[in-house]
Amino acid sequence: RAAPAMNGRGTMADVLGPEGTRAHARAWASVDPEVFTPAIDGHALDGADPDAALKCPAWVLRADPALGAAFTGEDEAAFLATNPGATVEMAQGASHAIHDEQPERVLAALRRLAATLA
Repeated sequence: RAAPAMNGRGTMADVLGPEGTRAHARAWASVDPEVFTPAIDGHALDGADPDAALKCPAWVLRADPALGAAFTGEDEAAFLATNPGATVEMAQGASHAIHDEQPERVLAALRRLAATLA
């Protein structure tokens, strides 16, 4: 059975290539397992108020819903209702690993954001 595609272009190894896959493995191997404890025990968002308006500029680059985006259209609508000055941009054709799959797009978007803050 074929491995699941990230963005329709192949597996994570296909997208990252051999060196990128090794770099990800090294990064994950160096993570302290305790960083996951709050998510596992259900306390990762304790004290967070998802309905609170932000007091700074905000920009969200979201994955394509067809490829398993964690930030849904419903999330976007709620976020923008609370933060009307924020920007949400969808990366068509990208999964949650937008930065790996479309690094040029992410860099261009970060440059546009930085230009608005200068």
